[in-house]
Amino acid sequence: MLKLLHTSDWHLGQTFCNYDRIEENRHFMRQLADIVKAEQPDAMVVAGDIFNVSTPSASALRLFTDGLLEICRQAPQMDVFVTAGNHDSANRLEADRELWLSHRVRVLGVAPSTPESVANYVHRVEGKGVFAAIPFFSPRFVDVQTIFDAVDDAVRMVNPDGLPVVYMAHAAVSGSDTTGHDDSIGGMDMEPLPHFGKEYDYLALGHIHCPQNIKGSDGRARYCGTPVAVSFDETYPHGVDIVTLTHGQAPEVRPVRIEPRLPMLTIPRSPKPFDDALAELSALPGETEAYVRLNVLVDDYLPSDAQLRAIEVVKEKACRFCNVKLTHRERIADTASTPTLHLMELKEMDPVEVARIRWREEKGKEMDAEIVKLLQGVVDEVRNPDK
Repeated sequence: MLKLLHTSDWHLGQTFCNYDRIEENRHFMRQLADIVKAEQPDAMVVAGDIFNVSTPSASALRLFTDGLLEICRQAPQMDVFVTAGNHDSANRLEADRELWLSHRVRVLGVAPSTPESVANYVHRVEGKGVFAAIPFFSPRFVDVQTIFDAVDDAVRMVNPDGLPVVYMAHAAVSGSDTTGHDDSIGGMDMEPLPHFGKEYDYLALGHIHCPQNIKGSDGRARYCGTPVAVSFDETYPHGVDIVTLTHGQAPEVRPVRIEPRLPMLTIPRSPKPFDDALAELSALPGETEAYVRLNVLVDDYLPSDAQLRAIEVVKEKACRFCNVKLTHRERIADTASTPTLHLMELKEMDPVEVARIRWREEKGKEMDAEIVKLLQGVVDEVRNPDK
């Protein structure tokens, strides 16, 4: 039996709406060390996006080093596997990998590029389990199924006695819930679950921030999610997972909650006209420490001084005002009649019509005729370059 701590997507060093979050990151790392001390897991896997950017600040780098060393001190018998995500610099993450080995930490940043190199990423830990620690790689350049078929082969070679098997992947799996996820870095190339191999007892996933089991995996493939919200739209619980594994059996997963240093509040919860929303913001207790965005319902445009008025309301409060979220009244009315389009339908539709639907969803009104004409001209030119 293997007791595993599954975590991912720490995003250390994030700057959120111009606010430095390093103290919040430190607050999380202290909680993680406490969880490790209490749980005494056999192993911990960190499935990518250790940092928020590929060139993290000195304070973020120092927090990673100091925090992980403290975590290791709390469970000296624990083996740790850390892999790079799409936000990380693979080479930067691996810079100290030889030093980390003395603390039972294996750091893998550069992903395998050929099936032959995959064996270097498969580690047998005697008496515990077999770990296939695969960092992030783009399926646009390397075939996912080819890599994980090779992982399956390597695992069979080193696991004749049936130890529990853990695969790690920082990837987007088809059918997963991407609520609140920002895919502006690295994109969201969905891959079917069968492409990630079949020899694992547990597939520890990172990349998507909503904690969830992948449909069709019988609970064997899971995102633990972010330990701390990185956007207002991540309204689900956050934490890490404690997973109990026995080879050939369904895993037992127990989420452990991480309490944020500063929660993210949307005020009011449902959009209201600006003056009503501002009144609710004004009523927020002055001692409340949180990130705040104002949730405003508009018919046309926001007042030109809206941001300044909101800042004035909170200037004596402990909260951190971030921005205004706009919802157009027409968009609410049209939501029920807006069709849900699937990929095959989108492929068959005229590109201009797709653009018009998107414009309608975002702006709450029809696209201007001049813009439609301009887009149609671009589409025609691409389709008929010789004319």
